Amino acid sequence: MTDPHTGGVVQIGTGCLGSCGYCVTRLARGPLKSFSADAIVAEVERLAALGAYEIQLTGQDVSAWGMDIGRTLPICWSGLPMRRGGISVSASA
Repeated sequence: MTDPHTGGVVQIGTGCLGSCGYCVTRLARGPLKSFSADAIVAEVERLAALGAYEIQLTGQDVSAWGMDIGRTLPICWSGLPMRRGGISVSASA
């Protein structure tokens, strides 16, 4: 978490699905391991309860979240309290 009064960072997974020849992420972090949508939503809600209103979802391969567990990123997003009570949630690698 960055600052509970303004914003926070929630890691949504580790590793990567790719096998790019120029990148060492998969070698360093291993294959994609998505965290559960329930765990991500719980952490976002926890940060929001502490007063965070800007929350960043992050990971090494954010766009591939859920592909290893049969889910998709929109499923994860649908459970987030975005824009409720002034909370803004965004994602980036």
